Amino acid sequence: MANKGQDMKALQDKSEISLKWHGKLKMVINCPIDKTWDISGDFCNLHRWVDTTESCECVEGEPQKPGCVRAAYGEGTFPRADGAKTSVREKLLTFDNESRSMSYIMLENNLGLSNYIATFILHDLGAGAVLVEWSYEVDPHPGSTEQKTADYMTGAYKNVLKKLEALMHSQGLNILNIK
Repeated sequence: MANKGQDMKALQDKSEISLKWHGKLKMVINCPIDKTWDISGDFCNLHRWVDTTESCECVEGEPQKPGCVRAAYGEGTFPRADGAKTSVREKLLTFDNESRSMSYIMLENNLGLSNYIATFILHDLGAGAVLVEWSYEVDPHPGSTEQKTADYMTGAYKNVLKKLEALMHSQGLNILNIK
């Protein structure tokens, strides 16, 4: 018969291994869905719509195909407390033009994030409005809490989406009935 203490320790170790923090932002932006996806769905051109990204390029694989890897550098979507530039390498896991969705994993970063996986989905609400769902999971970050991390991440997502909407308006891309 197994020792009850050992069984509890094994169960605790297993739960710590699988523990992830999760968060999601759902936000409506007033932009035609096709134009929104043309910009935001371009995985290796993050710098086109994230103004804090100075450069972004495909460094491995074929753009827009699962397995491709992008390298991005700049002030970053997630600013560092020390003011240093953000550097990330992210791998595209899924990409679906029809459903206007993608998911990706952060392979390397100087943000202290481990096993960060994000999913980005656009839903057409009609009349030039789009519901954006941007969710993530990440390993717990020492010195933080799940709620603080969620507030930080979803706040950063919200800022980026507001800037995307403003960019599209400034370029005249928010003309209703554009297909």
